[in-house]
Amino acid sequence: AAGCINVGGWRLVGASGIWHKRHYQLNHYELRAERVDVRDVIRSAYHVREVDVFRLALLGERSVDAVVSHDWPRGVERHGDAAGLARRKPHFRDEMQRNDLGSPANEILLNALKPAHWFSAHLHCKFAALVNHGDGGKPTRFLALDKCLPRRDFLQLITVERSKSGPVELEYDAEWLAILIKTHSLLGFEPPPARAPPIPEEFQRPSSADIAGARARAEKYCRRAGAPAEAPLRVPPLSGPPWHPPRHRFNPLQEANPQTDAFLKMLGLEHVVTVPVTAQMRPW
Repeated sequence: AAGCINVGGWRLVGASGIWHKRHYQLNHYELRAERVDVRDVIRSAYHVREVDVFRLALLGERSVDAVVSHDWPRGVERHGDAAGLARRKPHFRDEMQRNDLGSPANEILLNALKPAHWFSAHLHCKFAALVNHGDGGKPTRFLALDKCLPRRDFLQLITVERSKSGPVELEYDAEWLAILIKTHSLLGFEPPPARAPPIPEEFQRPSSADIAGARARAEKYCRRAGAPAEAPLRVPPLSGPPWHPPRHRFNPLQEANPQTDAFLKMLGLEHVVTVPVTAQMRPW
C-alpha cells in the first residue's frame, strides 16, 4: 500500500510492504479472489506492488519531507558505515556485495523523490546514512531503527522545522488524491497468473486543475460528512493463539470497511481491489 498526507505542514509519504520479485507486477488481488491458497495470500498481501511505486513517484522530486517505509531502499548502506554494518550483521555481507540488501522498489522511490528524510525498519538494526543525490541539492537523511525490545535502539527523537505555524493537523494531500483518481484505471483484482495492467511508458502528472478538483472534492465531502473517525470498526482485533489457516479454502480476508467506502465515494471512484460493505456483513 502507499499514501501521502500532510501533518502540520509536513508532507509525509508511506510505502508499506517488502520486496518480492514474484509478486511485484501482480494485482492487489487478495481481497477479491473467491477461492485462494490462503497462506500464499497472507504472504503476498504485504509485498509491494509496482502500481504503488509508480503512483508515489508521480509526486516528483524534492516535494516530500519524509518517507516512512518498512523495507530499506536497496543500496542505502553504501551511503553510511557499511563496514560497521557488516561487522554487526555478518549475514548481510553476501547481499551487500551483490547490491541486494533492501528493496529495489524503495531504491526507485529514493531516487525519484529525493526526500529530506527517510525512515525504515525491517532489518532489525539501527543504521544511519546521508544520501547525496549528485545534483547539488540537499541530501536525504536515512535512519533505520531496531526492533522494539529491551536494550535495543528502537527509538530516536528528531527536531524538524515546519513550513507553517498553527495547530498540527492531519490533512489530505490534494496532489495525492489527484494521482489516485488519475491512476485508478491501473488497478486490477484478477489473481495469478493474471498480471496487473501495464504501467504506461508516458504518463502526465496531474495538472493544477486536477489537483484543484481533488481538493474541492475533499473539502466538500469533509464539510458534509464530518470526521472520518466516526466510522465503526469492521474487523475485531486479533487475540488468542496464532491462526494457521488451511490451504485452498474460501477467502477469509474478504472484509469490507466503511472508511474505504467513504473515501472512494469522496473521490468518485468504484471499488476495484476492495469490496463494499453490505447489509449482510457482520457488524463488529
